[in-house]
Amino acid sequence: MIGEHTDYNLGFVLPIAISLECRAASAPSGDPWIRFYADDLGSGTQVHLDALADAKPREDWSDYVIGVARELQRRGFPLEGRNVVLRSTIPQGAGLSSSAAIEVATALALAEIDDRQAIAELSRAAETDFAGVRCGIMDQFARVVCERESAMLLDCRTLERKAVRLPEGATIVAVNSGVKHAVGASAYRKRVEECAEAVRAIRAIDPRVESLRDVTPLHLRAEMRALVMRRARHVVTENARVLEFVAAAERNDLQEMGRLMSESHRSLAEDYEVTCKELDMLVETAMEIDGVRGARMTGAGFGGCIVALVDVDSLPEFLNRVPGAYHRKSGMQAQIYRCDVSSAAGKIV
Repeated sequence: MIGEHTDYNLGFVLPIAISLECRAASAPSGDPWIRFYADDLGSGTQVHLDALADAKPREDWSDYVIGVARELQRRGFPLEGRNVVLRSTIPQGAGLSSSAAIEVATALALAEIDDRQAIAELSRAAETDFAGVRCGIMDQFARVVCERESAMLLDCRTLERKAVRLPEGATIVAVNSGVKHAVGASAYRKRVEECAEAVRAIRAIDPRVESLRDVTPLHLRAEMRALVMRRARHVVTENARVLEFVAAAERNDLQEMGRLMSESHRSLAEDYEVTCKELDMLVETAMEIDGVRGARMTGAGFGGCIVALVDVDSLPEFLNRVPGAYHRKSGMQAQIYRCDVSSAAGKIV
């Protein structure tokens, strides 16, 4: 809902679980091989248990499943040969955490793990250490902890969290711009590096600062490049917006929640520079409709989806007008997902 590019800076985030999903069906293979087949992609991969430690990434979906298997083995979870079939309704490259869903589903399919935090941590390690995406832990944590009808306020440093009940009267809608992002691309890595540069500059005047989570607006006066200062300013103000959004939700203030979402998008566009013209067009198009409280890009950016907070009575007009208006502006086809607030991942035995 809000809290973008704050997780790898150990800040605050407010994700929800939605009804789109990845399912994994698993059965013993009877041999020392783990085989994966992605039904929706028509693609498969396999790895021998004895070769997991030496496996190399291929820069496709298989990195997420092999990475999880490798991380499970590294952490001492007993593994056996298995055949796993995956099927996902989450569009890839849309900023809706399709990779985290694959990772969590794979972990649940391969091992018996009661500790949900451990599932999130090993899934994230698979993505950072094997797939090579320097992400935070928000996506994986949301997949295993979020509660039905509630958002989750997560402190990405301490991993403390609390459920935040969302007000009635509005619905959450994601709109796919049709522009696929690649979160492992150089622009994403560059933002991570720029945040680290900001921390180094601020530590010169305040050694207590360990991450941008510790930074206040006063720290932004430290000597640093103007571009790096803007990156840090987004993270600092976004952390504040998350907490303000939670307070607004707790008092049923939809207008303030929407304002904060729109302010977040401006910060992501101007200070963090991770939107694109199509995402900006979608936000603009959404905000032209009465009853849309706020809209912002969601996910890593550079494409993917926006999320909008829409009054229930205005939803039919939103569904009717947004695709055509966006197509006229961009020439792209938008796909809309009504985001029923769902519960975390689990097993069906």
